[in-house]
Amino acid sequence: MWGSVEGVQLAGIVNEAKGDVSGVQVSGILNKARKVKGVQVGVVNIADSCSGFTIGLVNIVKNGIHEFSVFSNEMLPINVAYKSGTRKMYTIVQAGADFSNDERAYGYGIGLGNELGLGRSFALNTEYVFSSFIVGHGRELPGVSRLQAMLRWNGMKGFSIYAGPAISITAPTKALAPDGYKMILPRAGYHTFDPGNAVAWFGWTIGVNFFDGR
Repeated sequence: MWGSVEGVQLAGIVNEAKGDVSGVQVSGILNKARKVKGVQVGVVNIADSCSGFTIGLVNIVKNGIHEFSVFSNEMLPINVAYKSGTRKMYTIVQAGADFSNDERAYGYGIGLGNELGLGRSFALNTEYVFSSFIVGHGRELPGVSRLQAMLRWNGMKGFSIYAGPAISITAPTKALAPDGYKMILPRAGYHTFDPGNAVAWFGWTIGVNFFDGR
């Protein structure tokens, strides 16, 4: 356990600073500090306040972003996500599914986001997410990189809705999926274009957030 950190604090499992972190705090599992002015990198990051960056699967910052999201897009109709961090930068862990008879697929992904306030009731969220898709018997479609921008309305405390456009890009595939599973992304018959040796398309996202701490 350290006091304040101004340089680099490294640990294999757990880092804990009772004071402020003005440098870099890196561990294999958990970082904990009072105030983060620099960067935390670990699986779980905990801070009372953060004016820097927390990079991990779970980032617990008082008065930060810690919300559960349920949303739909053109690839998978049912998705859930956990977003945590600060408005400057938060991390995204998500999973989804399509249970349609001929388009079954299961997806999971991670990403980063930023929130720009637009007054008391609105915000603009910009997110990058990389997702993978399983289409039966352990087979995977090529990973998808996605950039999306959503206008968000904070209707009431602990609840908000959002929607917006997105652009996605992936590698082309000719692999055959088992019967009943999704063959191509985003789905059969969807309009795509070819920016070189890739497949891209414009899409959409619409969803709701719960327990967002606002």
